[in-house]
Amino acid sequence: MGYVDDRPHGAKQMLNVVCLWVDRKYDVEYVNNLYAMVERNLALPHRFVCITDRPDDIGLHAGIETVATDTEVRGWWHKLTLFRPRPYGIEGQILFLDLDLAIVDSLDPFFLQVPGDLVMIRDFMKPGRWNSSVFRLCEGTRTKVWSSFDYKTHSKQFYGDQEWITYLLANEKPSLVETWPETWCVSYRLHNAQQCVPTGARIVVFHGQPKPHECAGWVQNAWRCASINHASGSTESDALCLESFVFRGQVRYRCPACSFDSYSTLEVVRHWSTMHRASQASPELGPILFGPDDKPIEREIRVPDGLPNFSPR
Repeated sequence: MGYVDDRPHGAKQMLNVVCLWVDRKYDVEYVNNLYAMVERNLALPHRFVCITDRPDDIGLHAGIETVATDTEVRGWWHKLTLFRPRPYGIEGQILFLDLDLAIVDSLDPFFLQVPGDLVMIRDFMKPGRWNSSVFRLCEGTRTKVWSSFDYKTHSKQFYGDQEWITYLLANEKPSLVETWPETWCVSYRLHNAQQCVPTGARIVVFHGQPKPHECAGWVQNAWRCASINHASGSTESDALCLESFVFRGQVRYRCPACSFDSYSTLEVVRHWSTMHRASQASPELGPILFGPDDKPIEREIRVPDGLPNFSPR
């Protein structure tokens, strides 16, 4: 378990990274990718907890703790349930992260810098509103956010949890919300992050379109390689990277040892696990291909023309 001394009385607080996976909006790959990026970029001891309406779903990495949703709310409104005392049995500091983001630098400062019971980022489109894609909350504080919320009434009056939080806390004096440096969390669309990661960024948020699975370039190293690394349960920081190419306006990914390709990186990884065995690779032929009868398939070439040589990194 992870702890950090932050409270005035010096009591140690558990560190929790929390995400929300409900309504089948995102594939399991998104949860595994986020977990992989957190493990790669957070050195402080911590728990990784996924709040979900399908806690028994297969395919999640073994290091991910799942807790079941326990209220009638739907979608993004579940974020407000974190403002209860000991939500889902969680204690201490909570760093909430949306699934549709890429972590590109250390997350340690999100826990160690900028004191306060509630720290959020500003909305990219409306700076006067808070954005709940990334926020840190000291469990048991700001409980008014949940206790004052009536789902049937307020979900019709407000467009999402962000508007509700902004409305409820906007006029509090002194301000109940702190914020991190603006450079730490940036928008993929609005901060020109398509070609490279903006200087000083730690998290890139993919609000709206496109989503990470639709992007190539640096996103592969920050987001896609994380999924390949952890698809087999590995906890190593390095990853098997796939060549990408555009076909009919969409990005496809190719196995580094043969011509198999797919729109889904997870499907390519499953193909790799089934058909190739890196542990039996040779300098002459590279990874060995195995058929349905588990017998090696003879090949004349190591990889198709134009593909990079395979080398686990």
